[in-house]
Amino acid sequence: MNPVVTVSQISYFDDRLYRLTLSDETKILLPSVTTYLGINPKPRFARWRGDVGNETADQHIAEAMARGSRIHHACYTWTTGGAIIYDPPYEKGLKEINEQSLLVKQQCVGAGVPYLTISDQDVYMALRRWSLIMAQFYPDGNILIHAAESIVWSPTLQCAGKLDYLLELPAGKYSVSGATPLVLDAGIYVLDIKSGYEDADHWMQLAAYLACYEEMAHVPVTGALLAYLDAETRTGAVPGAKVVMREREKLLSDDLTDFQAVQRIWRRNNPNFTPKVFEFPNVTVRTTVAVPLSTGTLAPTIKTSTDQVIATAVEPAERKIGELELLQPVTRPEKETKKPKKGE
Repeated sequence: MNPVVTVSQISYFDDRLYRLTLSDETKILLPSVTTYLGINPKPRFARWRGDVGNETADQHIAEAMARGSRIHHACYTWTTGGAIIYDPPYEKGLKEINEQSLLVKQQCVGAGVPYLTISDQDVYMALRRWSLIMAQFYPDGNILIHAAESIVWSPTLQCAGKLDYLLELPAGKYSVSGATPLVLDAGIYVLDIKSGYEDADHWMQLAAYLACYEEMAHVPVTGALLAYLDAETRTGAVPGAKVVMREREKLLSDDLTDFQAVQRIWRRNNPNFTPKVFEFPNVTVRTTVAVPLSTGTLAPTIKTSTDQVIATAVEPAERKIGELELLQPVTRPEKETKKPKKGE
């Protein structure tokens, strides 16, 4: 196969694809690893959905996904050298924290250091656990990162995905979570952060990422790590976190085999899979021709779901057809009320 020139992620609705563009302009579409795994039965999840109902379940899932995205972004910002600022909603008792946060933001801007502001204490605690885990692996603070939030792919396996981290770890016994230390050989590990409960799909996911990376880089990976940042563990160096490891041989012999079995089922159920909407802009604007104010008429109005009228109103000399306008609220005139006549 010709060398891959570019790779891009395509998300739409509940599915995800990756598009590989080869040096001869050939394009290959690869479903994501998590798209394949989406069809794998999850009895625990199904029982929970049945207990709480679809509407409540959908709401909780959306909230959990948003929380997981915030945690991942915070961990990535911190791990790659950015600053994390805990800035809770302003309260009288937190005045010093808010003032300190403002000072740190100013220092980051002056030094050109990327920063992320977190107001959610739960997300900040997850980040704190992540930083303590890294402190166990790298006491000197020098995190050896081979890749972070990087796309990996395999035309052979017909899949792609975005791995969280590819870390080079020293050999040792690490008392991260629980009474039993985590024993690691020196080497390169695929590491994924999880903010939910443990699931067998997670090992299949990492096995696929490992195989994709080895096909791309021709570098053997020692194993994979899952870092659960909202675990029930209360012992070890990082209470509330759990880190588990699986060796390369087991990942490739067991978990990758299971992943390929799920792939075959998915392909049988989706023989002609293509995106419903392949590419679309992330901003869509309907432009209209402005009506001069001198006529005493406003531009066409737009009604919101609350029936609040919003309109564009600009001077003719300041407006060109096709420009995006700021929407200004227009005060709705009060209806005239007739004074009641005597006797009414």
